[in-house]
Amino acid sequence: MEGKKTIVVLTTPGATLTDFTKDADAVLVNFYAGEKYPEAIGNILTGLVNPSGKLPVSFPNFENDIYMSSQQWPGVDLKAEYSEKLRVGYRWYDYYEIDPAYSFGHGLSYTTFNYKRMQIDDRNVTVLV
Repeated sequence: MEGKKTIVVLTTPGATLTDFTKDADAVLVNFYAGEKYPEAIGNILTGLVNPSGKLPVSFPNFENDIYMSSQQWPGVDLKAEYSEKLRVGYRWYDYYEIDPAYSFGHGLSYTTFNYKRMQIDDRNVTVLV
C-alpha cells in the first residue's frame, strides 16, 4: 500500500517563506481567495481541474533573502531609499545570482500534454490537445 501524500495549500497575499514545504509532495498556492475558493481548491485537489497557474512573484529561501537594507525598508526618518533601482523581484535574484525557493513563473501540472492534427489556414491555427 502506498503511503499518505501531503499537499500544502498556501493562501497568501504575496511571497512568503516556504521552508515548511520541503517534505510536502505538492504545494498549491493561491492568492487573494474569493468566495469560490473552497470549490476551486476542492476541484484541484480531486483532479477535476488541472492547476495551471504560474507564480507572479519569487518566493525567498529565508527572511530578507535579497538583503534589503534598513534604508530601503522600512526607511530612516520616514524616508525610504530605492537604491535597488529596477533590480526588484526576479530581476534582483537574477542580478545577484540568488536561487529563490520558488522562482517567478514557477508552476507545474499533474500531467503531460500531447498535441496532434495541427492545421494552419490563413491566420488560424487549430490543434487537438
